[in-house]
Amino acid sequence: FIKYLFLCCALILPLTSGAQEQLTLSGIEDSFIETYVEKIVTEAYRNIGIDVKYEHFPAKRAIYTSNLGKTDGELSRTKGLEKEYPNLLMVNVPLTAIELVVVTKSTIFQIEGWQSLEPYTIASLRGIIVVEKGTENMDVTLFDSMGKILELVNNYRYNIAVVTRVSGLGHLKKLSLSGLSILEPAIAKVELYHYVHKKHKNLIPLLTESLLKMKETGKLKTIRDQFITELKSR
Repeated sequence: FIKYLFLCCALILPLTSGAQEQLTLSGIEDSFIETYVEKIVTEAYRNIGIDVKYEHFPAKRAIYTSNLGKTDGELSRTKGLEKEYPNLLMVNVPLTAIELVVVTKSTIFQIEGWQSLEPYTIASLRGIIVVEKGTENMDVTLFDSMGKILELVNNYRYNIAVVTRVSGLGHLKKLSLSGLSILEPAIAKVELYHYVHKKHKNLIPLLTESLLKMKETGKLKTIRDQFITELKSR
């Protein structure tokens, strides 16, 4: 009987030892914003007993990958993504808010909404839907690299770049592009949300509760403030 019991345990243990679920999420490569958003989302999943890892892609490819179910979700995107990518379901708690700003070297003008960009040649990141919609029918070229965008503006190949404030500041420091500046005010401010592939829709109530608790305890703000402090000290 003891030998039989030992054999049963040997068969069961490999199953139970791997019971901790692990999911893979798509993220945007070389993104300063997602550096700290990853910390938020990782903790939200950890609170419900799930480990997550990340695969980073160019912004457009990241969406396609998660929408096809090759990964388990999208780290962070703006609201309404499901209209174009119906396999992705939004967790309705904002992770953070981002500002979209105009970076320029010598082109100075008054920011008055998206329409104020129309006279200029624009470089931006492919796959950032809010920017693609805002600059629709304008002279805009999309690239996969934030560093490439800023270098092109620095070399007078484009009048302006439209980027997120945090990533723009991060890359300006990283690339030592002191000749570029950000025009104020921000052209838009949007909130970012986490998305899961529809095969994991059962996780949405759990993640919602987890993120709401993190918001109520101030954990979301703490993670963001720590990141901003680190970014400024680099």
